[in-house]
Amino acid sequence: MPSSRICTMPHVISVVLQLRPKSILDVGIGFGKWGYIFREYTDIVASELDPPRYAKAGWKTRIEGIEGYEAYLHDGHKFIYDRIHVGDALEVLPKLGRYDLIFFGDVIEHFPLAQGKGLLREALGHAAHCVLLTTPKYETQQGAVCQNPLEKHRSLWKPRDFRDIGPCKIALADPTMYVVAYPKPGTPELDLSPPKNPVPPPLWVRGIRKALCMFRGR
Repeated sequence: MPSSRICTMPHVISVVLQLRPKSILDVGIGFGKWGYIFREYTDIVASELDPPRYAKAGWKTRIEGIEGYEAYLHDGHKFIYDRIHVGDALEVLPKLGRYDLIFFGDVIEHFPLAQGKGLLREALGHAAHCVLLTTPKYETQQGAVCQNPLEKHRSLWKPRDFRDIGPCKIALADPTMYVVAYPKPGTPELDLSPPKNPVPPPLWVRGIRKALCMFRGR
């Protein structure tokens, strides 16, 4: 599907909030949901204390994507993503540069296992801080939906397959989905559990924030 399972969203957002990446590559963007989420939890969240970052002209996070099925692309992609690379990820990724975070949202199961492992190894060479992925734990028998042959599931991954790539952290988003992170050396310890709602700051802190926003908005 050009979408992905909703249960993984809190886990992915948690990693983004911990890493605070300045650049993200979204591999297999589909409808583009993750681009909006990444934009919200980088630039838009930061606009609380830096109001100009709410407008596109003030965005500081570079978010790019790879999409193998051009028919999925729409005007929303052009707004949210800084750049979209159209083509097979196996061919496109080696030509790209480095990103703080490289994300595969329900993507690697669309490749045969050996090709998927090669793609993840390639991604590790382009990631400054982390490669993050989600993928089903159980077989779904998905075929070529949305008239897109790339949608067919061609592999089912097990924990040993993830560990073949290198050191990683593996979590479950409900019983059906894996969330796997490959932090690069030097990256702080990542917690793959969903973020907890923060305790509201004291009134005096909120007053300072409000005054700061008003000052910056002058």
